[in-house]
Amino acid sequence: MALTNGPRFHQFPDGIDINKYPTDAVIAAVAADCAAKPGAELTFADLHANALKLLYILICHGVITMPEVNYDAFVRIYNFYYDNSSAEVDLTDSKVQLDYIFGSMVINPDFDILRLLGDEFADRGACDYLVMRILKKLVEAGVPLEFILSNHSYEWLMALATNAHKEQSTAAPWYEWDSIIGTTNVLVMRSLICMMNFIDAGLVSFAEIREFIEKIYFPRLKLLSYSQCGDRITLFTHAPFGLNGVKGLADKLGIQYGDTFPTEPSDIIRIIDNINAVFQENPNPIAVLQSLITPAVVRRDNTVDDPAYEHSMPGEHLIWNRGPVLDPNRPASMCYAFGHVTSAVHPAGQHGDAQNYFNLNNELGISRHPPYPTKPHTMLFGLRS
Repeated sequence: MALTNGPRFHQFPDGIDINKYPTDAVIAAVAADCAAKPGAELTFADLHANALKLLYILICHGVITMPEVNYDAFVRIYNFYYDNSSAEVDLTDSKVQLDYIFGSMVINPDFDILRLLGDEFADRGACDYLVMRILKKLVEAGVPLEFILSNHSYEWLMALATNAHKEQSTAAPWYEWDSIIGTTNVLVMRSLICMMNFIDAGLVSFAEIREFIEKIYFPRLKLLSYSQCGDRITLFTHAPFGLNGVKGLADKLGIQYGDTFPTEPSDIIRIIDNINAVFQENPNPIAVLQSLITPAVVRRDNTVDDPAYEHSMPGEHLIWNRGPVLDPNRPASMCYAFGHVTSAVHPAGQHGDAQNYFNLNNELGISRHPPYPTKPHTMLFGLRS
């Protein structure tokens, strides 16, 4: 993808409330700057598995149109799932309502790409099933979706795709918390726990989850991505990630690039394409991920933030790095866009050398109710040349 004038940074105003339908003023402000239209690329980071946040920003950007009364109904269902995540809850009525709500949505697929930089699932939101329903609706309508691997989506896949032969999670527990994510803080995985409980109770079909992973998620999942504007490249990853990490991925996956790692944009693009091809074309993509990412006890160690390990531990850096992008030999053509880290590591928005770094992390929807933390929602937008 080539972007006219390169990527542009946009942020929502403070004080928006995703529990309420977007105001005309917010929608107009977004439409004036970054509406979904032919040639446009939209990039969002850190969804926190919050289906309400996803729906809100898609309405603001003109991807979804729906009656306000149905949005209000979705808010009620979302909060109901948040409050009632146990397997004993009767979801029959809410699922009937969801069918009606999704039937009322009008989808605009007429733009180049909707790129999500991770944390779509297995995070602080109410239930992964709701996020899946939105993403499935977008794909069915022809929206060009791209998912970028993140720490939370990796854990989601390890919990679900590796149990794909089971109709139910009969071999409890599904999730070995300490060995996979290295934490017993279930808050950061509540959306996955909710969906697993619903599957166990027969309220959500595991076959539906498996079909989503195999037919919707995996075909659109990439380890990293890029956009091009002339001779400038913007590298998209979940966590801060530099060219030394790209070199590490290439070495781990056996991708050839010559005696020295290239700095020409066309060569870097070729290597990124080859990295994703090795992953996407493998009949067992889970095995590729497991070969790249070591157990949590290593991943959560401070070495994952040390640039000295970026080449030797590229998979861990790709999804977990909470340090800055450190590319001392960065070509002038390179830009970096990512989420995951706080503004203390990389200030939100454009900054640095010739505005080459874009931190899209945001805390909109990380908590249930407003007022949200002061950091506003951020995104990248560009027009194809």
